[in-house]
Amino acid sequence: MILQVGEKVHVLVRRRFETDVRRQLVGEVLAVNESLVRLRSFTFSFEPAFNLYTRSERAREQLVSLVDGANLVTVLPGDADLERLEFRLDGNRTVLTDGAFAIEVEESQGRR
Repeated sequence: MILQVGEKVHVLVRRRFETDVRRQLVGEVLAVNESLVRLRSFTFSFEPAFNLYTRSERAREQLVSLVDGANLVTVLPGDADLERLEFRLDGNRTVLTDGAFAIEVEESQGRR
């Protein structure tokens, strides 16, 4: 398997249409097979009025396709703190960070 149970991942869900909600998931792999991953994850939704992402209050189990080109999966560091992860603006870049690490999230990846 390319992913392992216990790994932490970020999933950028590409929009199919300009009006689609911009969503990103951050979670831990609970189970995986060739085409699906079950995550315990938080959902981040973009709020255009405030130009920021808001996180769901609670994590939930979600299934994510590994074969759908709309889902871009990035493996996060094993010690990433899922409870503290947030999106921040760093100059012109949007980064996902827990305070100890940061990865750039290219907004252009969210469009086709």
